[in-house]
Amino acid sequence: MAKEIELLKKVIRLANSSIGFDDRLRGIMDLLVRREEWEKGLLFIKASEQGPLSLKVASPRDPAGEQQPLNLPKTPLDACCQRGQTVFIDRLNRKEHKALLKIPLFKGYLSLIALPIQDDTVIYGIVCLLSRQTLSLNPQEQDLLDMISRELAGIIRNSQIYTESRKRISELSVLYQVGKVIGSTLELEDLLKRTVAIIA
Repeated sequence: MAKEIELLKKVIRLANSSIGFDDRLRGIMDLLVRREEWEKGLLFIKASEQGPLSLKVASPRDPAGEQQPLNLPKTPLDACCQRGQTVFIDRLNRKEHKALLKIPLFKGYLSLIALPIQDDTVIYGIVCLLSRQTLSLNPQEQDLLDMISRELAGIIRNSQIYTESRKRISELSVLYQVGKVIGSTLELEDLLKRTVAIIA
């Protein structure tokens, strides 16, 4: 139990640190994979609510796989992404999980847990942990991973709010500048030139 509490402390510290968005996500995934049983961590994020998932972070790093869209409809991960259900597979079977094992990121692994990254209303993506060994999952570990996926949801939500706020401020700034130009001249040609320049 002490190990779990220590991991959660480190995750919360990282989630609330002043480092960049991508660095926080990568740091948390690296912490998860440093635990002995999980050998690979994958964090997939939706570009939009109905959009496909894209790999945001692979730990250890996998530059070839990053930013690739992930096709889930015929895989066990569909329930995780669409319905917010945790999926645990202690032994990936070649027949049952054929569609999933076709994805290069999952080849060569035996155990998988996929957790939805969600808050009360939105599923932002999923986090997958993989192992080459057959593993079991106890209730305490699942609770811990659920809490960590909630922290990831908070990081993503706050980043989206920050990006949207900056966009709105930028738009308001342009409107303010255009308003100033309109009030400063009566010459139509000059007005149009200056307005176009501000908007550009």
